[in-house]
Amino acid sequence: MPVTSTALLRMLRECRTLRCILQVHGKLTVSGLKPHNQLINAYSLFQRPNLSRIIFDSVQDPGVVLCNSMIRGYTRAGLHREALELFRYMSEEKSIVPDKYSFTFALKACTGALDLERGLGIHELVSEMGFESDVYIGTALVEMYCKGGDLVRAREVFEEMPERDVVTWNIMVSGLVQNGCFGEALRLFRDMWMVGDVSVATSLVSMYSKCGELEIAEQLFTNITDRDVVTWSAMIASFELAGHHDDALSLFRDMMKTDVKPNTVALTSVLPACTGIGIAASRLGKSIHCYAIRTDIESELAAATAIISMYAKSGLFSPALKAFERLPTKDAVAFNALAQGYTQIGDACKAFDLYNKMKLHGKSTVSWNIMMNGYLINGQAEEAIAAFRQMKNENFQPNIVTFVNILHAAAQLAVLRDAMSVHARLIRFGYCSHTAIGNGLVDMYAKCGMIESSERCFVEIRNKDMVSWNTMLSAYAVNGLASCAISLFLFMQENQLRLDSVPFLSVLSACRHAGLVEEGKRVFKDMEERHEIEVGVDHYACMVDLLGKAGLFGGAVEIVRRMRVKASVGLWGALLSCSRMHCNLWLSNAALCQLVKLEPLNPSHYGQELRLGDGNDGSRIKKIPACSWIQV
Repeated sequence: MPVTSTALLRMLRECRTLRCILQVHGKLTVSGLKPHNQLINAYSLFQRPNLSRIIFDSVQDPGVVLCNSMIRGYTRAGLHREALELFRYMSEEKSIVPDKYSFTFALKACTGALDLERGLGIHELVSEMGFESDVYIGTALVEMYCKGGDLVRAREVFEEMPERDVVTWNIMVSGLVQNGCFGEALRLFRDMWMVGDVSVATSLVSMYSKCGELEIAEQLFTNITDRDVVTWSAMIASFELAGHHDDALSLFRDMMKTDVKPNTVALTSVLPACTGIGIAASRLGKSIHCYAIRTDIESELAAATAIISMYAKSGLFSPALKAFERLPTKDAVAFNALAQGYTQIGDACKAFDLYNKMKLHGKSTVSWNIMMNGYLINGQAEEAIAAFRQMKNENFQPNIVTFVNILHAAAQLAVLRDAMSVHARLIRFGYCSHTAIGNGLVDMYAKCGMIESSERCFVEIRNKDMVSWNTMLSAYAVNGLASCAISLFLFMQENQLRLDSVPFLSVLSACRHAGLVEEGKRVFKDMEERHEIEVGVDHYACMVDLLGKAGLFGGAVEIVRRMRVKASVGLWGALLSCSRMHCNLWLSNAALCQLVKLEPLNPSHYGQELRLGDGNDGSRIKKIPACSWIQV
């Protein structure tokens, strides 16, 4: 019995694998049917823009609908520049008048490519054609300007929009947060709260939690009377994001006692919390997994991938592999979830075996990013750069995460030639305005000893976050520029930046290397008394080293005695080194005893005792100047 055209088109819509689409495409060709738009969209769902383009090019006079589908296909595959080139081709060479969907897809491509110059041109065309009042185009413009760091234009478009939906509000507030404008973001959210919608309130919960204001987010959640599954999921995700795994799981249990039943989103929000509680993850994670099986949520790819990721990150690879094998369709995300678990436990061989298998299912930019991150975790920076080159050879488009990984690799290697090559590529791609990229450049040049280049990159970061300031502070410290580090730290204090323990550690490290005892004491005292920040073992170790090198052993011992945390190997090692340098045999022996208690199997400690006797003879101490090097 011949298959009808209606049945073939229905089969095309129901295809869940690339092989199925190819088979239906063959049947359509045999039957003489040419549903160009449906085929382009089908191939686009599987990120096969090359196959979509073959169909597109076979049409002599493509209309606006076909062009829109092809532009969207390129954008889905991350080929943003190809999408923009097609938009130029349709509007300029083919004289096809863009509609509102054309502009929406083209603006998304500008956002993905971080091409503000092209985006400004499209914005002008939108104004000429009177599409600015469209909520989807307005939202796309706001997102483009936010991602590009141009908050002035983003806010102008936002304010001029006659109608805004929840997505518009979320993108505007998210853009303010990503660019470090937390106060303005919170003010905008208060305006948003006045709308009184549950979906708006849910967005407000998510926003406050991302700003680090978990208590406010929890209060808002408590005040919402008609909580839906999205609201519950948002609060669970907020707890998990803040590292409050027990609270996330407790809230999930409360949700199960209500009439609201968890969906895929709720499960994907709570499953990461199971990863952070160690041994208990086996029991709690499996119970949630059982619920997913009972309710058939496990059959959904997003939930199944979250289950695989939960098991893999907990080191439970047997159930992770079983869940992986049960997947009817294995996409790159599922492979990535399993591979990421292997990279986190340092099993690079199994991770790379997975990547080889992934070739049959199609790698993605995310896959390459995880592979490079795995190399970096295992200290294999050269292999990470080699993977980046292979990624380029296979014509995959790098994104922000890719370049952040490569900047870390270049920083680890401290190879100036590679560092400058990466910087040049970032300029060509237009990514330098991104805050995370700017932070990576500052760190990379600092590790290469090019502190002036670090300073230039720091100045060029338009929207500095706390990571930016801490990275520059650390750059001064590791390069021995203690006075610069202290000056920058004082500037941060004067501008009332929200300081945590990280900048204090950088300044104390700088004071330690420069021997600035009084400055170090003052910073340490401010940390405890003025800023009321909990002092960590690394801060204590810096102070012990600083005082010990200056021969102030009374102060060093007093700090050790009044420590509120357990002393580390680094702290006792610093005290041993200082006491040996000043020929203090009693203190050297005391520090060595503590080191042996902490690391009884470390053979280097047992050789220290032989050297202590020699260390008391000042005439036999030979000071070897320290040095550092970079590869040019």
